[in-house]
Amino acid sequence: MTDFRADMMSFKDDMTDFKTDMMSFKKGTEGRLDRIEMKLEVMDDKLSEAFEAIEAHAEINERQHKEIMDELKGELNIVQLAVKRTAK
Repeated sequence: MTDFRADMMSFKDDMTDFKTDMMSFKKGTEGRLDRIEMKLEVMDDKLSEAFEAIEAHAEINERQHKEIMDELKGELNIVQLAVKRTAK
């Protein structure tokens, strides 16, 4: 019976140590998860800013393209008119 009691006390001590180890691990893991979450938030903010800049550049490019095409159409009309006049 004494051996059984000693084994149980040893087991209890092992489990207490195990619990302490797991609590330390949990605290370390929570700290790492918090840092990961903060980094993800920063990355999300930077990506949002980058996509906003890309969208703004796309809008500017589209507007400039339209302006250039309108100018070219006007010049083409002038050339067509000049060709028609000289062809008469």
